[in-house]
Amino acid sequence: MNKYLFILLLSLISLGLLVSCGGAAKQTAVSQQAFATASIEFNDLDADLGEIQGDLYVRSMPDFPTVDSMIVYWSSDGKTKGQELARVKYSDRKDLFFTLQANTKLIGQYFVVYVQSKGKEFFTGMNLKIEDHVGKIEKTDPSSSSSSPSSVSKKEQITNMDATYMNAGIDPTIVYFDFDEDTLIPSETEKLSKVYSPLMHKENYTLKVEGHADERGSNEYNLALGARRAYYVKRSLVQYGFFTDKIKVVSYGEERPAMQGNTEQAWKLNRRAVILIHKAETKGQDATKKKTK
Repeated sequence: MNKYLFILLLSLISLGLLVSCGGAAKQTAVSQQAFATASIEFNDLDADLGEIQGDLYVRSMPDFPTVDSMIVYWSSDGKTKGQELARVKYSDRKDLFFTLQANTKLIGQYFVVYVQSKGKEFFTGMNLKIEDHVGKIEKTDPSSSSSSPSSVSKKEQITNMDATYMNAGIDPTIVYFDFDEDTLIPSETEKLSKVYSPLMHKENYTLKVEGHADERGSNEYNLALGARRAYYVKRSLVQYGFFTDKIKVVSYGEERPAMQGNTEQAWKLNRRAVILIHKAETKGQDATKKKTK
């Protein structure tokens, strides 16, 4: 009897060693295939051409006891290492890998992710083409503007008849800027916070932020100024919990004034950003509508 127990015990020990060895082999094999389920994400919040700002996320990285650190480099081709952006100890990694501050110079077309193991660096196969969002700011055709703000309703004047964003039960919000400024004073920031911070289920909303300027300065300068103002508001909305990819930014510069004229009052009203909001219908709401038809 003791003999059989000894053989069974020996067999169990051998099986345990095989399982542990097999598991270690899987965890220590650093290859691009091992990172196939990981992802890298970044959304630019800086309105200036050639500069970026925002949070860089590297998600779902696998566990590797032999990996010492994770490094993100700038790259010109999506593979080759350029200048190092940042590195972290692999065991201390988080989804939020690094925050690029405002006015970070764009010195590569891609981010690429490498890991270091036993003194050597390995390319994970992960890269992300950087989109400088200022290039996507819409420019408006002056001829498409309403002929006179006084000839239309206040709501039409604010939204330029963009009905897409008018079904959320929330009137468009306007915030105002000081002359040649692209940041809000505290009272205007509080106005934003009161309307948008308390909203629940922010993932169901899409927003449009229009940036405007008064007539002083060149058209090109005012388009850029309107963009900076709109992106400043967008950053605030992201901080309140809205999804960055659901906030559209448009700059109209000086082309769509709230008030015509070259007076101080007109300039004050034209230095603004307008926030329009749209709430997507949920499946439950859609089903209810169908039943009532």
